[in-house]
Amino acid sequence: MSASPHRLRRPASRWSGSLAGLAALILGAVLLWRFPALPGSDDALFLARGVEHFSVLAFSPNFPGYPGMIWLARLLAPVTATPFAALFGVSLVATLAMAWLAGALYRRLLDDALGGLTVTLLILATPLTGQVAISGLTDGPGLCLLLLAGWLALRGGGVTTGLAWGLGGCVRPTYALLWLAQAGGFLRRPGWPWRRFVVAVIFMVLAALAFVWQADGHAYVAEGWRFVMGHFLIWGEAAGARDAHTSWPGALREAGVQGVIWALLGLVVALATPWLTRHRPALRPWLLLWWLALAWTALAQNPQHLRHLLPLVALGGLLAVAALRALLPRYLATGLLAALLLGQGTLLVGALAGAPRLAPVQQAIAYLRHHPGDSQLVTHHEVELLRAALPRLGVTDAYYHGDAAIRLRAGSWRLVSTAALVKAFDGRRCAFFPARLTGDTPLWLVHTRAPCPRKQRAAR
Repeated sequence: MSASPHRLRRPASRWSGSLAGLAALILGAVLLWRFPALPGSDDALFLARGVEHFSVLAFSPNFPGYPGMIWLARLLAPVTATPFAALFGVSLVATLAMAWLAGALYRRLLDDALGGLTVTLLILATPLTGQVAISGLTDGPGLCLLLLAGWLALRGGGVTTGLAWGLGGCVRPTYALLWLAQAGGFLRRPGWPWRRFVVAVIFMVLAALAFVWQADGHAYVAEGWRFVMGHFLIWGEAAGARDAHTSWPGALREAGVQGVIWALLGLVVALATPWLTRHRPALRPWLLLWWLALAWTALAQNPQHLRHLLPLVALGGLLAVAALRALLPRYLATGLLAALLLGQGTLLVGALAGAPRLAPVQQAIAYLRHHPGDSQLVTHHEVELLRAALPRLGVTDAYYHGDAAIRLRAGSWRLVSTAALVKAFDGRRCAFFPARLTGDTPLWLVHTRAPCPRKQRAAR
């Protein structure tokens, strides 16, 4: 009597999962060694404040509050040196686990061990994954829990799926379309324990509501309305607030080779959608999630922050590998994916080897501490983080044009993110603060009147 196919494939699945886990551990160790746990954005600063004292009204953190992320960080906070270090740890572990889970899902859905390993390695080799992992933000953990809920649902656990799904919604509420579409897919499955799922979800939702209500009460609702309107119509760079200089095609061009790779993988998924829908029914829910993520990102997310592309990159990698391995001859698909992995890996190693240790804004903070110059700084970027780190420097938000114009005429530092703005100040560039990995925004420091200090090399 011959062994069943599943028993024959189980060892292959084990070695595939083990190699994928080893790759994630190696990348995690490198990121821990290479980059210190310091916030690189205002959002990270607000989240870190929320670990100590949660209040959306006090921007600790900003709306919607991300209570699930705060819970996870507080679990880790007793063994970390700072609140942000706890966020850093959660983001690092969850983002790398996300890459492993994508491969595990692929293996589970298509019974393809080599394809699952390829998916994990492809996501890990994308520099954006590393950047999201060290950001201390909710993008990686939210996507990790989305994939975990899908993986648990395939194993039939209604309660565990509901807890993962509910926690994920509390970690990353802005994936709302993805969460709702995924839940709809769960509930449509015949014979699935949907009652247990719903009870677990209700438990998590009530816990989150109680958590935010005890901090801010009904004022949380008013703050939510103000924040949502501001995001879509004023400062959020969503479709309704976008100007001619900000677009996703432009952001992909600025990402260089990575932008080309992401666009090509997305094109593969888009073109293969009809075939995958017909011939790979197990992938239909994930195709739907990818298309929803594409629409949400294009219409409602800020192109200045490439981390918003993470769901498209991760889900797109899974679906593109499935399409290439199904539609191309085996030798051609294997060669193409091997070349892609080799190229991505080379880019990642080069980026890690040459990357500065600090985020661009932290480099700027270190520079300004050693070159105080005038006591004024005008910028659009990470205003609250700069104010917290440089209390003796008057930091003006360039969004308020009148105040910014007065400071600039009087003479002040100007922190900008485009070379075009540097030229507007007659080339008085004092320092350049490069990005660490794809997804960081490089910054330039110029001075509007005084000459730059002689020592122009920024702290890296």
